[in-house]
Amino acid sequence: MKIGKAYLAFNDLEKIWNSTGTSLKAKIQLLNEIVIIVLLYGCETWKGLRDVEKRVRRFESNFLRIIMKVRWLDKVSEKQIRARSGQQSGINR
Repeated sequence: MKIGKAYLAFNDLEKIWNSTGTSLKAKIQLLNEIVIIVLLYGCETWKGLRDVEKRVRRFESNFLRIIMKVRWLDKVSEKQIRARSGQQSGINR
């Protein structure tokens, strides 16, 4: 499954995500250059543009929340997450 490969790529970098010595900017750059590329490559075979866009945004937001250590219980919206990270959706890049 293509989504699983994106999760594997993300999990392979777990030490970096948990590192306090690595800046948020560097972590987001790695996310974009490795994990999101894998995700976008895999989603080329998905059907329905709106569905693809929703799924990609959901995965990106999930990855950003993990990197930024924002829990769902904190009730931070996707817009706020993207504003804090300076990140647009991969679909819009």
